[in-house]
Amino acid sequence: MRLKIDALTLTVLGKFIAQGSVEPLTYTKEQKEIIILANKPMSHGEKIAYERAWNKRKEEAKARQEREKKRAELARRIRHLRAQSGYTQKKMGDYIGVRREIYSQYERNITPIKEEYLPLIAEALGVTVEELLKEE
Repeated sequence: MRLKIDALTLTVLGKFIAQGSVEPLTYTKEQKEIIILANKPMSHGEKIAYERAWNKRKEEAKARQEREKKRAELARRIRHLRAQSGYTQKKMGDYIGVRREIYSQYERNITPIKEEYLPLIAEALGVTVEELLKEE
């Protein structure tokens, strides 16, 4: 049985992949670089640089996950407030100046909400921008 492995897991398991113990279905450019590095003997300085780069990637991945979580929460909060207010997506889209389909994508967290629309959305829903962005 073959398992598909994501880039983060693949990075952690780079040595195993290099040895042929684990085989993903596809390789990204970054994954190929990891495999090459795993096979290459490294000096102490190279190992430290590699570990720093790896730690930086982990931090960036964590920050991306946090931003995505906040974005999803904002979309959920706006959808909830709109439903409470009795507005349709079309009415909200018209209010902020976008088509209903685009507004729907904002609420479903498919497209990030443009910052310039937050004051208009907040105004329509009777809340402040800070209330929209608050973390629960």
